[in-house]
Amino acid sequence: MNGRSADLHRLRMPACVAGLAGWVAFSLSAAGSQADFQVPDCLAHPVPFELSERAEKTAEAHARYMQAIFEEETEGPDKALENKKRVLALDPAFCDLALDVAQHHLRRGETTEALSVLKDAVKASPRNPSAPIALANIYLRQLDKPALAEKFATIAHDIAPDNSSAFEVLWEVCRATGQNKRIEGLFQRALKSENKNPEFWLDLAELRLRDTKRSKLPISQSNWEKILVLVDRASQTGANDPEILSRTADYYFACGDAASAVELYKAAFERQPSLSGLKEKLAECYAHTGDHTAAARLLDEVIAETSPFALESMRSPSNIPSRPRNAFPT
Repeated sequence: MNGRSADLHRLRMPACVAGLAGWVAFSLSAAGSQADFQVPDCLAHPVPFELSERAEKTAEAHARYMQAIFEEETEGPDKALENKKRVLALDPAFCDLALDVAQHHLRRGETTEALSVLKDAVKASPRNPSAPIALANIYLRQLDKPALAEKFATIAHDIAPDNSSAFEVLWEVCRATGQNKRIEGLFQRALKSENKNPEFWLDLAELRLRDTKRSKLPISQSNWEKILVLVDRASQTGANDPEILSRTADYYFACGDAASAVELYKAAFERQPSLSGLKEKLAECYAHTGDHTAAARLLDEVIAETSPFALESMRSPSNIPSRPRNAFPT
């Protein structure tokens, strides 16, 4: 091969290589494009979508529940009742609906049907205290069967000892059956709990108060101390809630400790000055502690906010309305 031919050969080689590379790239691209339109082997024969039996029941229950709500709005509760009962047949653990259906039966005088619905709910949802609470109330108040009421009240309290409704229904059963020692045991056991809900402690304080007021005698100091132990737990767990602070102050004022009530009302006032009735209560406490200037100032604010034409005589400390001592304010 002469020099000129060799030079031509060297020039053709890169061109051939470039052409080969282009052909390979085109082939790979074409193959890739074709693969994009091919169904993967794993999807070539998809498994038919099937709902489980439970999922089907849940879906049907939801559909029937929506239908029941619509019927209740358009045709009344009696028409909706049948669909609600079908929902419970599919989902007996729907406790809120069970309570609704049971209440409807009770309004129609169908106590047996109401009991049946609630007992089914207890079996289907054994960790929910709502149905046994309802059963205990029916047996105690409507059927006068305290033994059965105690059975379901105990079940509810065992399920949720930190639930004030469960506590209350068992308290009522024990009170109706004269089990005073058990009642005291319930309160002592509650005090050992670490419940952080201030409403729970105020509900229990209210039960203590109701218990002591049954005698229609002035509440003794020892009974006030039992009540205030519960109130203190409420103020500790609800220290930043102005409404809780105000309600705990009510108890202190009622037991005659106006000074402690003032501090609690002031703490509530600092957090929410606009809380309904708070200024009036604080003014009353100031008057009882002898601070008539502070009482008059607050009453001036109340009068200005409510009725600028109120009688000037209301500013007099002697005209400040007074709640009776040893009687809880209503």
